[in-house]
Amino acid sequence: MIELSHRSKQILFLCCVPIVIGVFCALVYQFRSWYLDDAFISMRYARNVVEGKGLVFNVGEHVEGYTNFAWVMLLAMGFIAQLNVPFFARAASIFFAVLTLFGVFMYLRAKYRRNPVFLLIILLLLASNGDFAAWSNSAMETMMFTCFLFFGAITFDCRSYKPLFLSGFLLTMAMFARPEGCIPVVLFSAFTAVSSFIRTKNYRYSLLHAGSFLLPVLLLYAPYFFIRYNYYGYLFPNTFYAKVGNSILQVMRGICYTANFIFDYVFLIVPACFGYIFFFKRYFHFVLLILFYMGYVVYVGGDPFPAYRFLIPLSPFIYIGYFFFICKIYSRLKLHAVRRLLPVCIGITFVVQVMQVWYRHDFLRLYADDVTRVGRKIGMWIKEYLPSDTVIALNAVGAVPYYSRLKTIDMLGLTDEYLAHNNSKKGGGLAGHELGDGSYVLSRQPDIIVFSGPWGHELPLFKGDYDLYANPLFFEKYLFYTLPIQDIIFCCYVRKDNRYLVAVLDDFLSRL
Repeated sequence: MIELSHRSKQILFLCCVPIVIGVFCALVYQFRSWYLDDAFISMRYARNVVEGKGLVFNVGEHVEGYTNFAWVMLLAMGFIAQLNVPFFARAASIFFAVLTLFGVFMYLRAKYRRNPVFLLIILLLLASNGDFAAWSNSAMETMMFTCFLFFGAITFDCRSYKPLFLSGFLLTMAMFARPEGCIPVVLFSAFTAVSSFIRTKNYRYSLLHAGSFLLPVLLLYAPYFFIRYNYYGYLFPNTFYAKVGNSILQVMRGICYTANFIFDYVFLIVPACFGYIFFFKRYFHFVLLILFYMGYVVYVGGDPFPAYRFLIPLSPFIYIGYFFFICKIYSRLKLHAVRRLLPVCIGITFVVQVMQVWYRHDFLRLYADDVTRVGRKIGMWIKEYLPSDTVIALNAVGAVPYYSRLKTIDMLGLTDEYLAHNNSKKGGGLAGHELGDGSYVLSRQPDIIVFSGPWGHELPLFKGDYDLYANPLFFEKYLFYTLPIQDIIFCCYVRKDNRYLVAVLDDFLSRL
């Protein structure tokens, strides 16, 4: 181990922590232009509940088009406090990311005080992870879930009641943040019961330990689940039914998603695997969590967004495994000349990881993502110029519905009950973008239909677009419009028999 005096450790800490913070802030700034459009779905739910319209996307439609109850409630508090909620959501996401970084530091510091150099190295590596920084900036619940999951896992101790209750509470909060929080709850409760029975040979003792872990779930999540089920009528959120099927193609898509993640981080994941092998008995529950969580990601088919959103919650555990590896390797290397190679290898790891931010294809997609900026401008224009009772059908149901406040038909089915429950998911397409039913959309008689993204297009892109485009009734009932809005060209189809709306758009075009 690297032995330092107490004063040297303080100096090292004071010098390195600002560097860690600076690197993280620089990466967050690098992703400043990216703001996930789906974040506005949660904001719309939060705003509606604060305004007394119910926890709904469209007034009167009880559809659970979100998977992040705790995040929606946090955003609702922002509306109550009359904050700038889009800014508040991003700030809250960054806060939970910083809290996770702090948790990793405190956890390793408490257990491995003798090795502050490697501890700070691991903190720097996590802070310089592009995926971690990107999702810290997304205004989504990802970092909230990551934070609760991590703290719940590190406080887990199946030998004592108090840590079990605290861990159970934190993982219950993770369940409120994302439904997959149930994975560690099921795993750790089973692990507690089995390990307690093996240790004591007493059924009652093992059940008491498992019960102390599950008590927060029973007191908090069970009543919420009962109320939620009665309100929405389904066991799972609507988004689950819209995205997840049971096809082998879906599993193959999930395998590809997970394999790409492993390939991009092979320089971290392989050493982390060895790190957990070295400390297998002590951190067996971490290994279980990583394996089962990855299995879940494979089953649901991964995620369509860049920067590995579904696997971000595992990142603290991967870096902790990497920490175990370098500590063990350093302690076993006897030759000083060989030991000097370790910092070189760590430095190469850092450089490769940071360089990914500029050359990895999904980060390049992220930099080019203009959906939220365009959706915001179009939504504000619609709110200013079009009647408030206009009904719009589109695929990107984030910023446009949030800023326009119009009743919205989600053509991808995330917030639409019929599409989510009456269309099969083959699993071969883009995750979350496979649904579509043009006949259903026409039957709802929307005033405006928008193909592709929020900017619209004359030609179809998604399944629902193609269904509409192939339907002769669509062209009988709708006119195509191209509307210049500031620096954006907004393309949409407008219902012919809505003469007032057609007159409004014609008047707008005539005044250009």
